[in-house]
Amino acid sequence: MKKETIVGRTRLLASWSLILLLGLSIIGAAQDSSWERKTDMPAENSHMGTALVDTKFYLIAGHAGGANRFFKVYDTQRDTWIMKADLPVSIFPEPISSPAACEIDGKIYVMGGGPSGSRDEPPSPSATTLKVYTLASDSWTLKANMPTLRTALSAVAVNGKIYVIGGVARSSGWYWDLAEATADELVSAVEVYDPETDTWTKKTDMPTARCGMGTVVVAGKIYTIGGLADNGKIMNVVEVYDPGTDTWTQKADMPTARWNLGAVEANGKVYAVCGNLLPPWEDGTLTLVEVYDPNTDSWTKGMDMNFPRQGASIGQVNGEIYAIGGFSDGNITASSIVESYDTGSGIQVRAVSPWHTGFPNPQVGTIDGGERITISG
Repeated sequence: MKKETIVGRTRLLASWSLILLLGLSIIGAAQDSSWERKTDMPAENSHMGTALVDTKFYLIAGHAGGANRFFKVYDTQRDTWIMKADLPVSIFPEPISSPAACEIDGKIYVMGGGPSGSRDEPPSPSATTLKVYTLASDSWTLKANMPTLRTALSAVAVNGKIYVIGGVARSSGWYWDLAEATADELVSAVEVYDPETDTWTKKTDMPTARCGMGTVVVAGKIYTIGGLADNGKIMNVVEVYDPGTDTWTQKADMPTARWNLGAVEANGKVYAVCGNLLPPWEDGTLTLVEVYDPNTDSWTKGMDMNFPRQGASIGQVNGEIYAIGGFSDGNITASSIVESYDTGSGIQVRAVSPWHTGFPNPQVGTIDGGERITISG
């Protein structure tokens, strides 16, 4: 008898050819994974512009006792930090927090964000400036201004273009008074930047204007999750944008309403990580992870983080989710903590002889997500 099975992630410690040759049976058992502490950031920081290039995180600007010109690189493969020079004043006239960032063809595009020196300080006009970092030359340049002033926005790359979505633009403060932001101050605009032509194009607005949402691309579609809406309303809405048709579709609500969360794709599923379930200045900081399956339009509970965070940088490398920095409480205390979660750990495989139940040294391993194997016995 044979059956073919798709199972979760693997690092094989046994030779499958040997197992099949000996006619061994393979018994799978569920195995929980947990978050693992990594090397801390060199300094505390939160609300950073975050671009993932291959296996490295590029972390730009942020908030730690105020906006800053932070620029550091985390190498996930070596679990080490690469120090970069602070952001140049010629490109960043003032320190900023809560920008968005993404990478296309070896260049990192940074947009939006604002200062955080006082409750009456508005977003800086320079927040509309598109700033570009070229990895090969380790240099910064400026490109065409973003049409809409905003901070706490989202930006993702799809098919060589950058989609900028949501955010907030207040005339009397950018972060401190977000609980009082009106519907007119929350941004629903979707604008697309084309690096080939250095131009911006307006697209269909997001149905629910909000800031501080989790945003991720799955199969070419953009998922916007949760966020903070007008008058401090915490959202659990999930709205999906299709760049091919310029249309929005609503999906199943996230179980837990929250903002300042991160969203990342792994194995075709969306992981909504951490966040705050209360308005600004109130401590509803979470360790929570919830997982959305686009195929079934349904949510399940994931493995909680070890440390509560909001405004952390979230990304995925080879099936492993990383959470970097963020505020650790409602008093905007920045953190340097880095932890990761291997989404692929879930099946343990044990080789046992069918004719010798006392097999002395069974071979144990795990199977990579989506790998097709044949089980004989």
